[in-house]
Amino acid sequence: MKTFSITLFFCFMFSLVYSQDYDFSKSIKLNNKTPRFKILGKNINYIIAERWGTKFHYIDLYNSKLKKVSSKELNFEKDEHIKKIWIQPKKGWVLYLKAKKDKTFVLAKKLDSKFNIKSKTLILDSIQERKDLVQENFRNKFSLNEQFLCTYLPVFSKGRIDFFKINIFDTELNKVQKVELKDEFIKQGKYVSLLPMNNGAFVLVYKEKESTNKFKIFYKTPTGNLIKHIIQIDNEIYKKLKIEIDNINNELIFSGFRLYKGNKKNVSDAFFTLKVNLETGKKSSKLLNVFTKEFYKLITGKEPKNEKVTLQTFGVKKIIAKQDGGFLVFAESFYENIETTSVPYMSTITRGTSVFEQNTYKTKSFNYNDIIVYSISKNLKLENVNIINKRQQSYDDKGGYSSFFIVNRQDELNILFLDEINTESSLKNYILDSDSKLKKNYIFNVSQNNVMPVVKMAIQISPNEVLIPSFLNNSFSIIKIVFTE
Repeated sequence: MKTFSITLFFCFMFSLVYSQDYDFSKSIKLNNKTPRFKILGKNINYIIAERWGTKFHYIDLYNSKLKKVSSKELNFEKDEHIKKIWIQPKKGWVLYLKAKKDKTFVLAKKLDSKFNIKSKTLILDSIQERKDLVQENFRNKFSLNEQFLCTYLPVFSKGRIDFFKINIFDTELNKVQKVELKDEFIKQGKYVSLLPMNNGAFVLVYKEKESTNKFKIFYKTPTGNLIKHIIQIDNEIYKKLKIEIDNINNELIFSGFRLYKGNKKNVSDAFFTLKVNLETGKKSSKLLNVFTKEFYKLITGKEPKNEKVTLQTFGVKKIIAKQDGGFLVFAESFYENIETTSVPYMSTITRGTSVFEQNTYKTKSFNYNDIIVYSISKNLKLENVNIINKRQQSYDDKGGYSSFFIVNRQDELNILFLDEINTESSLKNYILDSDSKLKKNYIFNVSQNNVMPVVKMAIQISPNEVLIPSFLNNSFSIIKIVFTE
């Protein structure tokens, strides 16, 4: 196994003044009819948000200054279930499911630019499967350029997967790919990822059930040819592997952490990444970055206790391909912890004597901490490593306000996150430029603006604009940030 000799560069943070404008919509009180919310995006007329519940579904339309123009209810029958609202510049689509006897139909209705729904119904697909399984397993995903929509689900027979059903639609909902993949690897293995491509092709990846490092790639080309590859990675994988498409070079990027079993519990001792050519299945040489004592101290601020340096909380969160064939890998530290608190209380008084007992309370903490950014060249050389130190801890909320969002501005990336998970926190902006230099910036204080950003649910609507939903005191609002420099 080849070990790469590299130098780690840690960018010490210093504050610079970068210009950005921000604005806020008025908040909308949520209720049990519409407890859920989401920002859908922007068309030529409006910024569009969605609120919904079990029976009710509303679309809220805002102008560019975040003033709400109107709300429209989407009326569907009780047995019709909305699965996707696809926003396009001058139109849109609502995709929904409707079960009839032993079939479930995938249907769609068109929206105009003012979000008026058309009466004509398009039948996109029919699925011979139990309706409850279709409702639970039906998924959809955009290509990176949002020119193609992929719908997919496993179809079962006698309690086992029979085949994997995949459709690719263009912006007019023409079906450009249709496949029912029947393969023993799918029946016996474990789903990893489905990746629609910018040209209408797609990649499905399955893992061998009892393995961490053996995969089968199903590549459906733009012309409809199906190419299959078996990929074996020469190290076991710690936690989950992250896979992403390089649309320009027609390659698949694999990134993760190497499993190390030397301790009593599984940990990782190195980061690795490699590429696979989708046409030939040929693997590139693997980049392997073994953790050092210096690296450990940069992350934790402490010296490692053992000679063998390991980490146990990091996982790859995001891969961003560059136009030159290189790419960036973002890994984040995450763990959960159960905390027990005992509170004494006086239960009885017997003959003048107090009897004390204890109530025990358990809370679950969600901890999203440091980010590691690996910058990889097209030849799979490690060019740079940046570390963003952060501490995000919350309780019994599944970490809803934690983690980060990346705004891709081509020549630089803006990494947004809350510095703490409370109403006194600040929204931070770490700027990674094209030379992998990291700079620190501050956007606003949360409490001063009466918002609580749900950063991981942000949507980028232009090269320099991002919309972030806020959820505070059971109310939903929209934050718009415009980067002006």
